[in-house]
Amino acid sequence: MDKKIKYFILDKFDYSYPILTKDTKCSFCENFFPIEYSSNLKTIGKECPFCNNKMDIKLKTKP
Repeated sequence: MDKKIKYFILDKFDYSYPILTKDTKCSFCENFFPIEYSSNLKTIGKECPFCNNKMDIKLKTKP
């Protein structure tokens, strides 16, 4: 079974980064929700869809 990979394309430099998905737990209401992000990011600001709590999420990067 082939798995399709989505890419974020940055037109300015013609670079493309894979779009990754991560389940994140809200620190306020403790519900889990999925986020999609470009693999070149180190942090991302998201809002919980359940309680609308805004949070900065640190993304793991490979060394």
